[in-house]
Amino acid sequence: MSLSRSARALAILLLVVFAGFLVLVGCGRDHDPDLEGADPVGIVTGKITRRPSTASVASVRLAEGEDALGIADAEVWLEERPDIRTRTNQDGIYVLEKVPAGKFHVVAKAGGATMVWKMRSPEQTSVGDAAPATVDLVLSPATVRLVGILRDANGVPLAAGTKLMLWGETFQVEEGGRFETPPLPEGFIQNEITAFLGSSFEGVKFGLDFIPAQTPVAVELTLPVTQQGRGTGKFLHPPGDPSRLRR
Repeated sequence: MSLSRSARALAILLLVVFAGFLVLVGCGRDHDPDLEGADPVGIVTGKITRRPSTASVASVRLAEGEDALGIADAEVWLEERPDIRTRTNQDGIYVLEKVPAGKFHVVAKAGGATMVWKMRSPEQTSVGDAAPATVDLVLSPATVRLVGILRDANGVPLAAGTKLMLWGETFQVEEGGRFETPPLPEGFIQNEITAFLGSSFEGVKFGLDFIPAQTPVAVELTLPVTQQGRGTGKFLHPPGDPSRLRR
C-alpha cells in the first residue's frame, strides 16, 4: 500500500515539474527577440474592372451609372514590392497575401499584344496586421510610351541588359543604350523610372514626363548627375522621332 502511495506521489511530482517546464518554455517564446521584431503580415484585396474602350481617363472611379467589367486573369502587384503579385479570378477579384507592414501602390495590368489595359492606385495604401486593405482598380487603355537612349555620367550608353523599372514593371536597355518603356494610361504625366546600375540594389531614379502622342516620345538621358542619384534629360523634337537620337 505504501508503495502505491509512493508511486502516486512520484507521478504527481513529475507532472508538476513537466507543467513548470511548459510554462518556462512559453514565457521564453513570448520574449523571443527574433519574434518581437518580426513585421506583421497583411493582405491587400479588391476587384479589377475595365473601363469601356471609349474612355481613357486615368481614374479609379467609375462615373455614376457607368458599366464596368470584371477582368479575369489580370496581373496585380505592388509597385514597391513587385515580387508580391497574383492574378484575378474569373470575377476580377484578387488577393495579395503575406504583405509586410508599410505603404504601397497597387498596380494591375491586363490585355495582350494588341491592347494593354493598366492602372495604378493614385495613393499608397497602408498595410498592417489589422483587417485586409481593399483597393479596387478600374483599368484604362495603356497607350503612352517613351523611347530613348540612356547614358552614364561619362556619356557612354548604358550596357544592353541593364534593368529598368517603371510602376514595378521591369524592362531592359537594348543595344546602344536604347530603351522603350511599358505603356501607361493617359493622365499619368510625371513618372519615375529606376535604373539598376552595376551592383546597385536601390538603383538610380530619374523622372520623365509621359506625354500622349501618336508615336512614342523620344528622350535622351544622362545619369547620374546629382548627389541625390537623379538623372537629367531632354526631350528631342518632334516627339516620337527616334531617328533623331544621337548614336
